[in-house]
Amino acid sequence: APSILGNNCSELRPVTPIKFYPCPTKAPTFFPSFAPQAPPLAAMTMVHNIFRNRDSVITISLITLQAILVVVLESVIISYHIALVSNCQLSPTGEGISMSDLIYHGLFMAAQLFQILLAIDALHQRNTAQLYALVLFGLLVIVYAAIQLEQHIILEDVGCGSDKWVPAIPGQFENLPEAKGYYESRMRPLEYTIIALIPAFFLTLSYFAWRLNKSFAWDNYRSFSADIRVRDALIAYSIFLTILKLDFYFVFSYAAQLIPSRSLGYDGSVPETVLVFVFSLFAVCLALYSVYKENKIALITFISGTSISLVYFFYRLARIAQKRDPDSDPYRFTRQFLLFTITIVIVLVIATIVVAIYCLRNMIRGIEVFSQKNTMPESIQNTAIDDESAYGMEAQNNAGTPKPPDSWRIDD
Repeated sequence: APSILGNNCSELRPVTPIKFYPCPTKAPTFFPSFAPQAPPLAAMTMVHNIFRNRDSVITISLITLQAILVVVLESVIISYHIALVSNCQLSPTGEGISMSDLIYHGLFMAAQLFQILLAIDALHQRNTAQLYALVLFGLLVIVYAAIQLEQHIILEDVGCGSDKWVPAIPGQFENLPEAKGYYESRMRPLEYTIIALIPAFFLTLSYFAWRLNKSFAWDNYRSFSADIRVRDALIAYSIFLTILKLDFYFVFSYAAQLIPSRSLGYDGSVPETVLVFVFSLFAVCLALYSVYKENKIALITFISGTSISLVYFFYRLARIAQKRDPDSDPYRFTRQFLLFTITIVIVLVIATIVVAIYCLRNMIRGIEVFSQKNTMPESIQNTAIDDESAYGMEAQNNAGTPKPPDSWRIDD
């Protein structure tokens, strides 16, 4: 079929209705089975946004390097910890203390991986709120590292505690103090290395996050809609989903710390641990559903449930902070971690409720965000919600639409 082919594929004007492959594929072909297939636009956009510029590449590289170094160092520390404890015939309480220490190391490594996911999502979505959350989470990781160092030193000093010393390899160590000195001399430098690496990476990350913030800016939301109310609602949803991701990590972190509750004699029980896991997962799913479906009933249910959960977390905070006899204190070796985690959870839950109420107000006012997004051209739907390139793509899609003249003259 005849056609007029210009210098590039955007100038293609077919005479007959023939289906062409969109840019960036080459000239149209009459053999679809042999036509070059472009990768999915969403995948291309994600990779493009993550590696958009030098600052983005450096940011994701720094966070990945930090995660690799910390995970490797923590793995070595865990191996030394297991080797030391293997020389002890632990009681149920001793096993609970040892398990708690391993859980804290595991959560610290999980925090590094979670930070990578936050960075990838922030760079992909070009989400300013999530960029702030990434920096905030990095600051909390520093506090976590400091508490972990102090807590682990306490556990190292305890050693086997009142449990029986039973050398795993006869003749390797004469007594417990010799074994403690051997493993401490190897673990302590690694722990100090971690506590030095985390703040150094955080300061560097904060600098590049500041640079990225200038390129993201809140102005990027202008490309989503010309309606100021819709843009404000979109920003509120963005903040809500960002806080929800932090809720997810810290609530599940708290639930993981309850796993050895029976061995340590916590006030709680195993069913409580399971319920925290289940209800937390349900709350996250309900919140996501309420936002993306813009469902008022689901969001009201979420707000009510999280408000009730505050009563539980405040109760747990009071019980754990309560002073007890050191000889019968089940939280002696875990109190600092639990207080830190519950405090962060309470602050995040309160912030989540406040933002959720604002989102609910927008829903009640009839301000729809995602329904309008679904009516946009496909090329814009596959773009990050605050990607400044969407404005140009929308203009390109409307390039063929006749526009009225700017003004009319009488003699026209």
